[in-house]
Amino acid sequence: MKQFDFNGEFQELLLCGVLNDSKFGSLVLGSDILQPIYFDNLSGFFRILKDAFSKYSAIPSSDVLKRIIDQSSIGLAEKSKAKEIISNHHKKISDKNRQYIQEEVVSFIQYQKMKEAMHTAVVHLQKEEYNNLVDEISKAQQSVIYVEDSHREMNYFTEYESRLLSRADEPMEGLPTNIPELDRRLAGRGVCPGELAVVLGSSGRGKSHFLVKIGRAALFHRKKVLHITLEMNERRIAERYDQTFLSLTKDDLFTDLGFDKLRKFMTNEAKAFMHNMQESLIIKFWPMRSVTIHDIKRYIERKIRSGFFPDVVIIDYADVIRPDVVYGDNYTELGNIYYDLAGMASEFDTRIWTGSQTNREATKKEVVTISDFAESFKKVHPCHLILALCQTPKEKEKNFMRLFVAKNREGADEFAVKVKTQFETSTIRTLILDGEL
Repeated sequence: MKQFDFNGEFQELLLCGVLNDSKFGSLVLGSDILQPIYFDNLSGFFRILKDAFSKYSAIPSSDVLKRIIDQSSIGLAEKSKAKEIISNHHKKISDKNRQYIQEEVVSFIQYQKMKEAMHTAVVHLQKEEYNNLVDEISKAQQSVIYVEDSHREMNYFTEYESRLLSRADEPMEGLPTNIPELDRRLAGRGVCPGELAVVLGSSGRGKSHFLVKIGRAALFHRKKVLHITLEMNERRIAERYDQTFLSLTKDDLFTDLGFDKLRKFMTNEAKAFMHNMQESLIIKFWPMRSVTIHDIKRYIERKIRSGFFPDVVIIDYADVIRPDVVYGDNYTELGNIYYDLAGMASEFDTRIWTGSQTNREATKKEVVTISDFAESFKKVHPCHLILALCQTPKEKEKNFMRLFVAKNREGADEFAVKVKTQFETSTIRTLILDGEL
């Protein structure tokens, strides 16, 4: 039998999924495919769940499960972990990892059922028992009646209690930019899971610097960041993060001062605000026009499979993604890329930030708006938030910039926030006073 290869985090989330979704729980516990041997440190807990399901044809309540665990012979450490999972299973699993885990387990069970059926079918074939052969394959195909639909649904009237529980435990989480005035004007909401945000600007205006700023803010709020770069390589982007964390110029990074500050930061300061520092920021490089949305999705699925669930995906930038389908029409191809990005944000229940170029006319404008998107206005429609980087020649001389909220699907828009830029250290400072301009 094929070994079911998954890590400890996957095992724990699988058990949370079993407790959180009765249909999925019935599939897992009612199948003879998944056995306690697959669970490294929770095999006793899984055996208790299977035995209880076999006895009651349902998953017992949390209180009953805890009593069964207390009376069991499993070790104290496993008892403690099992009761923690029972108490917090609805907090530990999100839409993005629930769907992945369920699809993986369903695929595994289907694979094993079909493999067993093929072995039996060979015997029927040798005996020329063709009807039995067809019946065996058909039974295997229908053995998994649970099908996870990627399009979520909700019964508004009957599921209000679960909605209230979810709202209390996991409120819609807008991720701040750490630009106080901008966050205040966005009503503290920021960009939420499942949403696409775009920073719009002309070439050289600072889109890549701003996206690093977003990544830095996410890290400070203990979020996991996947930063995909399609222009500069991964080492250059890592240097920009070094610059913004250490307030150093690029030249300073290559001095003894830069080496010492980075070592001190990584061994001391970084640990204070980063969750699981080793897996908080992944930087992935592809050459421009070499990767499609499909390629990016497969890569994210592989990272999720390894246990890295990105809270924020930064793509620098969407305009140089290769279209999955070539129409010979930039308007359609670029527009479809942005629709696919919005769909990907929803599918993985993550926040996606990307950048987009303005047209040439926008370089002469004091205020950049959604009408200034280069090549395809179709890019505007799927975006939840669009921030335009606006800067006159006079402002550029003084390192000032205005962040114009050109679109905000969930609140106020068409207002500007003034900031101070310092791109030599890849930083964008907080609000400045009107009189400074």
